[in-house]
Amino acid sequence: CQDVCPWNRKSPATTNADFQPRADLTPADALDILRLSATDFRLRYRGTPLERPGYNGLRRNAAIVLCNSGNSAAVPVLIAVLADPSPIVRGAVAWALGQLGGPAAVTALQDRRGIEDNPDVIEELDAALRHCSPPEAQGLQSLGVAP
Repeated sequence: CQDVCPWNRKSPATTNADFQPRADLTPADALDILRLSATDFRLRYRGTPLERPGYNGLRRNAAIVLCNSGNSAAVPVLIAVLADPSPIVRGAVAWALGQLGGPAAVTALQDRRGIEDNPDVIEELDAALRHCSPPEAQGLQSLGVAP
């Protein structure tokens, strides 16, 4: 965060221990963040900059990081989080699964689409399914035919 934050661009470097990375938080692991309970989040990140985005914001960001890593090993964890109570987390996870793709991701997205009630998450689910479905299947779906 310190390296990419625009607010830090002009800040002078410091040796003050309060501004050094904490060994217990470095490196942050996106999979671990997605697995955290709200209580564990508060205990682990209280008083740190990672507290600023909040529990759901940090977990949304973790889903995006996992997608951007291109690591398909993250798919099972993302699938488990697709039922998260937070729509912002579910939407990010749907996007990530759509980008990573694969049969398990498609099945999970389709299953969630059948029960999702949040319109924003439904949009993300539909976009994710379009992204990870082959073009010929998309054509069949537009005709009302299941691939």
